Amino acid sequence: MTQQQRIFLSFMALGVTGFASAMSPLNIFRPQDYNTRPLRKRLDARFDVSVLGEFETETEGRRCSNCKTSPFQIWQAEQNAVAMLCGFDIIDPDPLQSQIDALKQGLPMGTGNDGVTGRIAVTGCVEVDWNVVISAQYHLTDDVTFIFALPVLSACATEARFEDKTPDAQKGILEPVTGDLANTLKLLGNGLDSGPWSETGIGDFLVMAEWGRHFPQAKPMLKDVLLNGRLGFSFPTGHKKNPDQLFPLAFGNDGSYGLIFGGRIELMVTDYARFGIDAEFLQLFGTERIRRIKTDETQTDLFLLQKECAYKDPGITERFSIFAELFQLLRGFSSRMTYQYFRHNDDTLILTSSKFSSRIANTAESLREWTTHHMLFDLEYDFAYDMPDSTIKPYAAWFYKVPFNGQRSITTHSTGFVFGVSY
Repeated sequence: MTQQQRIFLSFMALGVTGFASAMSPLNIFRPQDYNTRPLRKRLDARFDVSVLGEFETETEGRRCSNCKTSPFQIWQAEQNAVAMLCGFDIIDPDPLQSQIDALKQGLPMGTGNDGVTGRIAVTGCVEVDWNVVISAQYHLTDDVTFIFALPVLSACATEARFEDKTPDAQKGILEPVTGDLANTLKLLGNGLDSGPWSETGIGDFLVMAEWGRHFPQAKPMLKDVLLNGRLGFSFPTGHKKNPDQLFPLAFGNDGSYGLIFGGRIELMVTDYARFGIDAEFLQLFGTERIRRIKTDETQTDLFLLQKECAYKDPGITERFSIFAELFQLLRGFSSRMTYQYFRHNDDTLILTSSKFSSRIANTAESLREWTTHHMLFDLEYDFAYDMPDSTIKPYAAWFYKVPFNGQRSITTHSTGFVFGVSY
């Protein structure tokens, strides 16, 4: 096989197949995650092409540490149907805003101040059914590798279910608002839809350069030290959040370009074990477009009726990993256990007009930092053990991901595979 044929094969494999997370608060694999690639780099190979498939088995929301909820409740346990009418008493409002303000003025003074009236518990399911990441690696030298990755995923949400917590004696007062809440949200929210949705599409395309060098150690236990550094760029090819869905997800970084940088250190202890730590950072560039905003500080994040053009300045995303690996346990079998921690820092909105307050808009709970914690268990088999003379050497892995904590996020239990070839 010639060098030109190898290059052609790698890019064809990348192009004909079809992850993501934006920063939608999810713990699924990103295309830059080193777990989407083989455990070890082969020094005799110039190319790696791999496919990761991740499949959801259970999804839960986490509003705060050790607090499991419905995905619709990761920001607030209950939504406020009275507060959603506030903040529209402005000069020269449009007809829809006048309708909202008139409805609010029609309620008795003090309605909702008891902490119960107008409170709605919203439940339902938001999940990523499957997530596939295709990656191709070209090893320019023994130290330098270029990585290209394109994800595709399928996600859905059920119809939101509303449970009115208003005392029976007060429900008649709010009948114009909560009697048919789904229709009220769509009418007053200019298309805000609480119905089900399902989407399948690609995520953001990734290009990354990676440097890694082994430093052999002549010590009884420590055999080798690997230092790794990487720099990459993500392109916003993924599906963006739909502001008219009650709980939308982005299939990438929600229209933002991203700069990725990170590093890893691995210590080989004996000939069969190694341990390591990895740190990676994603800085997204801001975008300006129509978004739903808070017009009053008492509003809750799902019941936002107003859409305004706003610039979002995203917070940095951090990922930290600690892992331990045993390799060549039996023939070509290897295993790895990884702890991963994600944190996406606070986002900031800057409204492009002075009609509403940027300060109030930035009190949204959904703009605050979110975190996830999970354990990952891998078992890989390297077929090169059985075909040492072959120029094409396949490998396969099975994994299981177990989330155990998080804040303002949706965590998914998932299982899946990685399959690839080196040549």
